[in-house]
Amino acid sequence: MFKKIGYFVKLSMLFVFCLFLFLNLCAFDKDLYKPKEKIFTPNGDNINDTISFPNLSQEKDLIINIFNVNGKKVKKLIYPYIWDGKDSSGKLLDSGVYVYQFKINSEYVSGTIVLAK
Repeated sequence: MFKKIGYFVKLSMLFVFCLFLFLNLCAFDKDLYKPKEKIFTPNGDNINDTISFPNLSQEKDLIINIFNVNGKKVKKLIYPYIWDGKDSSGKLLDSGVYVYQFKINSEYVSGTIVLAK
């Protein structure tokens, strides 16, 4: 009788371990797709003039939306996913915090970027 309980406990522990391992291997790491830089200065000196999303280079069908703090969409990025601080009409935006958002693998990824002139 005790042998059967011992086997059941071992099997239960093995199941829990396998489930834990599976969930960790399948976890979606949103930070992997976020830009490396959080602050950029598009002032034409070729230092931190753009924000890029380098880990999205294989994802050519995405659209990254950039919003101001009021929630207005100011730019839509398509491949190669580099933002130069300009809005959709080509005007350099004011300094401030901007929010980016895109969907990858059925998950939304969002974050903030600071544009400093």
